[in-house]
Amino acid sequence: MVAISLIGVIALGAASINTFSQLQVASAVRRAQLQNEISLVLEHMTKQLVGRLDRGGAIGSVNDPAVEINSTILGNPAFRARVDANSNGMADVSDKVIGYRLMPNYEIWYYDDLGPPIPGSASEVLSTKTVSWQKAHSDNYIVITLTSRWDPSRSASIDNPEITMRTLINMPAVSTH
Repeated sequence: MVAISLIGVIALGAASINTFSQLQVASAVRRAQLQNEISLVLEHMTKQLVGRLDRGGAIGSVNDPAVEINSTILGNPAFRARVDANSNGMADVSDKVIGYRLMPNYEIWYYDDLGPPIPGSASEVLSTKTVSWQKAHSDNYIVITLTSRWDPSRSASIDNPEITMRTLINMPAVSTH
């Protein structure tokens, strides 16, 4: 009788360890996928604001800011940036205004050209799991913090991990004078 009870306790312990380890592996995989998604969004923002091969980055000055961080696009939280479309190093009429918009369905939409009229659809959907973002702007720097969850409609838990990542973007074409 004691031997049967002891075997039962050992089997129950092994099953518990197996269940726990499967949950931890699934959670780690989900965290890694979230981290990958957020890092790609932050990298996209950095490339647009710093500059690309085919166009310059955000351009402006203290009197004519390059970035508007507390903006809205069609009623949703957003931020806009004027980028040097012709790479001439000057803010002029040929520059484009790009934007990032946080949608109520947890998506981040990227707009490649917000010139009139404002487009009804995004150039690209960058994320589908973003629950919040914070933005701060000072001189020629912008700090962006993104928080994402595996299932953004549910609260964070062991099987619904939440990841927060932050980046500091230096915009070299933005004058601080």
